[in-house]
Amino acid sequence: MATTITEVTECFEYLFSSLYRKAFVNPLRLNECNERELLPLVRCYLLGGFADSLSPEVRGKLPGSLSGHGYIDFVIDDVAVEFAVREPGAARSTLSASVNSTEVKKLMKYDGKALLVLFDFSDTPYTEK
Repeated sequence: MATTITEVTECFEYLFSSLYRKAFVNPLRLNECNERELLPLVRCYLLGGFADSLSPEVRGKLPGSLSGHGYIDFVIDDVAVEFAVREPGAARSTLSASVNSTEVKKLMKYDGKALLVLFDFSDTPYTEK
């Protein structure tokens, strides 16, 4: 049976909430990390959950780039996942559509299901309003 977007979303929701559980993160303060610092941990977490269905850094189409391609953070079965993080104190725009337009383009060109995961660690979570 193919992996669903709901399964992937629930997996990321559990990870995000766990990053605020003292028993899990003490003394690492993982909810203060940036995307680059979290990506290897997320990769290992997803490997534990999805095993051989997980492929990291998958080449995909990227219109407008010089090479015509970019790399999708993760593909789980046929679900492409791009991951973005807003650190505490970072600008609200970090999670905006314009800043993440490259990720959105890669997902739109992917031939399958696609999911953009945004982790907002700020005290004032981002909204489009």
